[in-house]
Amino acid sequence: MMRMHVLACLLLALPVVHGLSRADCTNFNMNNQETRILELLCTRTAVINKQIVFGHPSDSKKFLVCSDVGVGCSGTCANGASFDKVKNTCGSAAIICTLPSGADTSIPTQPLGATFQNPCSSAGSRTCFLINHSMKNRFIICERSTTQVPMVGQCLAGFEFNFASQTCMKVKEQITTCNNGVNPCKPIPITEKVISADRLYFGCSDDPTKFIHCDRWGKMTVKQCKNKTVWSQTALACASD
Repeated sequence: MMRMHVLACLLLALPVVHGLSRADCTNFNMNNQETRILELLCTRTAVINKQIVFGHPSDSKKFLVCSDVGVGCSGTCANGASFDKVKNTCGSAAIICTLPSGADTSIPTQPLGATFQNPCSSAGSRTCFLINHSMKNRFIICERSTTQVPMVGQCLAGFEFNFASQTCMKVKEQITTCNNGVNPCKPIPITEKVISADRLYFGCSDDPTKFIHCDRWGKMTVKQCKNKTVWSQTALACASD
């Protein structure tokens, strides 16, 4: 009875290994590096205790499995996931957040500047979530796996990010009459370090070859497009008609 009790305790002390096994291998022809690692790790003790799964020495998405003492095979985690060397199994599949509709895919995303406070804590447990940027035509991409360095994307010209729909939406044309004496410019607080261009430029409904430029203090200046071009509020520039 005592022997059986001791044996039961020993069995409970052994690690219980779940997950990957030799059945998950996809390659049984090992290179020199893999062979040396398997010879080192696949000891008799490891095989008996079923501690047979290890991270690959040069590829974070692969793993090695001992099939016997000193020999084994390799496999690749599914869906681009990386091997978790702490849990000795494949982690969650790699997450790639796609850009929202209306985003300018020709402009690479950039890391959020160090001067901005990281807002991604509000994303909670959601895998991919978009947050408003101080510039209306940009958005912050919060990924659960990379919340320490959020990325910033940009909407197409004439589009602004809409938080509610999580998309870039076309801005209504900001057209005003230039010769009626009404100033559409509004002062911008000095605390705002980055100013969206659509707050500084307005088209002229009474003369499409002109536009209004606003300075930070709300001063209005009417300017003339050159070379027979007309003002485009969508592009926020003078363009060919």
